[in-house]
Amino acid sequence: MNFSEIISSILKNNSIVGAISSSVLIILFGFYLRKTNVLKDGTSKTLSDVILSASLPALAFNSFMQDINKNSLEQGINLLIWGFAIYILLIFLTKVLYIQYKGDKKSVLEVLTIFGSTTFFGIPIVMVNYTQSLFPAMLSSYIAAKLETFFRKVLPDVLKLMFAPFLTVLIATPLVFLLVGPVMTWLSDILAAAVMAIYHFNPILFGIIGGAFWQVIVVFGLHYAFIPVLINNITNLGHDPLNAVFQVTVMALAGAAIGYALKTKSTKQRTLGFSVGLTGLLGITEPIIYSIALPVRRQFIYAWISGGVAGAIMAATGSLIYNFGNGGVMAIPLFIAPDGKLSSMSAFIVASVVAFVGPIIMNFIFGTGEGK
Repeated sequence: MNFSEIISSILKNNSIVGAISSSVLIILFGFYLRKTNVLKDGTSKTLSDVILSASLPALAFNSFMQDINKNSLEQGINLLIWGFAIYILLIFLTKVLYIQYKGDKKSVLEVLTIFGSTTFFGIPIVMVNYTQSLFPAMLSSYIAAKLETFFRKVLPDVLKLMFAPFLTVLIATPLVFLLVGPVMTWLSDILAAAVMAIYHFNPILFGIIGGAFWQVIVVFGLHYAFIPVLINNITNLGHDPLNAVFQVTVMALAGAAIGYALKTKSTKQRTLGFSVGLTGLLGITEPIIYSIALPVRRQFIYAWISGGVAGAIMAATGSLIYNFGNGGVMAIPLFIAPDGKLSSMSAFIVASVVAFVGPIIMNFIFGTGEGK
């Protein structure tokens, strides 16, 4: 399948075309309403209130609007009975577990153990979203592998097959939730503080580092500490210089995928490169990372170099992003200032072209790096 056939198959897919066209139309419609001042400055807060007070309850209501049969009724009743029984059991169990504590501390531990969904017998569990992350899976797998190796050594042969996996899961599951979450949060906080210090010291240096390595930070799941910072900037300042730099990394990875597809001699890899490159242009980089950038590490290096240059352009021009949304070419409207100024959008387009074209040129000059 050549490039034109790939484009043709995508354009003939009604689901993809519908999703893209509807997103573009919504963005353009919102931009028009904002430019014509139909939507005022406080409209975003009103829309958020509508989502929280109407849309989410409607979705929850819709989830419950399902036919009830004998099996679902039995399952619901069982969950209710067991949940009630476990809570009663925990009430008495906490009296024994925290007998050494006194006063308010004892009461707090008891309440957290009985009712706290984010604690494990009073030990806080840090709620971390592990999707799109590599480091949590690596650490969890390492812990589970060590535990299983240990149990296979110490258990008798007759018990290994049944109890080694069981004991591994039994111990690894709470250990991972109690260890990985806090470790991830700790590392993310340190990283976020370091990046903010670099930005305040020298924005262009931040642009180079952020533009080059943001996708690596995302892969290892260390980007969650940045999210409150980005949200705070948009909410309180109305703009954000950090995410403006991070956006160009998407175009750098898309360029790496397209450049790889144009240069590789493998028909299968060429098809893969074009397909994931197109998704990258629409802001979805995970297929590029796990199918091309990590297996062929030179492609990641190309993306780092071009992303660093593009990030420096964004930082040097003082570009700002004014809202949240999809990445890639879909992010262009996010750089339009509320007063209609297009300087940040123009800088983003230039930086995106640099980020996208750079890996393509490097693929033709230095090769794809396959088999090395």
